[in-house]
Amino acid sequence: MAMRRRINGLSPEEIRALSKEELQMPVTKGDFELALKKIAKSVSAADLEKYEKWMVEFGSA
Repeated sequence: MAMRRRINGLSPEEIRALSKEELQMPVTKGDFELALKKIAKSVSAADLEKYEKWMVEFGSA
């Protein structure tokens, strides 16, 4: 997302003129939180409940 913010509104020629250093921006906490909102869950609520019960019964402290 950081790179997308940097190139927002630039023409293809302007983007090609940017150095690699200008495009290697660190990922921010906001970038990470936005990405989390966009991804699909890979574990269902039922599976999560099953794993939580297993952890209570067999997990370590």
